[in-house]
Amino acid sequence: MPSASDAKKIRACAKSFDTFCSYLSIVDKRGHTVKFKPKPAQAEFYESVEGYRWVYILKARQLGMTTAIDMRNLWKALFTPNFRVCVIAHSGESAHVIFDIYKRAYEFLPSFLKFKTEKSNVRELVFFHGGLIRVATANSDSFRGTTYQALHCSEFAFWNDVDRTIAAAFQTAGPGAEIVLETTANGINDAHRMWTSEENGYKKIFFPWMEDSNYQKKKFRGQLHPKIKAYADEFDLSAPQANWLHETYQIRCMGN
Repeated sequence: MPSASDAKKIRACAKSFDTFCSYLSIVDKRGHTVKFKPKPAQAEFYESVEGYRWVYILKARQLGMTTAIDMRNLWKALFTPNFRVCVIAHSGESAHVIFDIYKRAYEFLPSFLKFKTEKSNVRELVFFHGGLIRVATANSDSFRGTTYQALHCSEFAFWNDVDRTIAAAFQTAGPGAEIVLETTANGINDAHRMWTSEENGYKKIFFPWMEDSNYQKKKFRGQLHPKIKAYADEFDLSAPQANWLHETYQIRCMGN
């Protein structure tokens, strides 16, 4: 049994996601274990999803949006009996990476929040009260057969058959289930059609690359490409942002 002090902390975490976040740790891009402090884009996501059950996130890479979604789902699965979460990734490697975020976050929790698990393997985490986190791939049937209270469709614009998999996934969603579609852009496809459809019930949130402070470069050799200069003027980019964009356009994208 937890002590009176720990029981009070558990109740506070169950009541407030912000309080729970203060006990979370993650592995950063350098491989260091650090406290989870939501970045601006992540904090905006948390504010934007309140009151919405269906959310579509179109975002730039490396904004930490998957981690933000994972931490919120972990909180719900941990403190809500029988709350079942399913993450559907576009590849086996991505499914492994996402589940690793969940497992590490759980392992880093203080002992009084590390609730007993009934099952813990490479694709599934089941708590003693029936809360569950499962990862699957879009080209498998491993997510079927269970009713979920939360679905996270990760990088779904890269699924082989968006319509078929979405239809199959939604059949597993229970009444009132939360559904988060999250992806980077991938051309003109079914994901693009869903984004541009005006009346499909989704709260749509766009997170451009400018949201991340890492997309900056203090200086570079030469002059800004005319296209980059026009883009920087249109979107009011700072000089370091324009420099980063110029280098990315010229070197990483080979001017295309």
